[in-house]
Amino acid sequence: MAAPFDTLKLARQFEAAGFEAKQAGDMAAAIADAMAGADLVATKNDLAIAVRDLKIWTGSIVAAAVAILVAVQHLWPPH
Repeated sequence: MAAPFDTLKLARQFEAAGFEAKQAGDMAAAIADAMAGADLVATKNDLAIAVRDLKIWTGSIVAAAVAILVAVQHLWPPH
């Protein structure tokens, strides 16, 4: 769901900045279209997936680090 967006206000700001009325309106409409297609809000499910992925990644890194430490401990010092 996209956030509410006032294209008329933006077009008037563009006009005040020196753009022609048609160009200002076209730019405001293009920005509104781009924002309407953007997914700007993360849902609880999005956050849950991100947390799950982070836990998996962190666990993998810890497991790899432990495996490396155990291997180094068995190989060093040379016998």
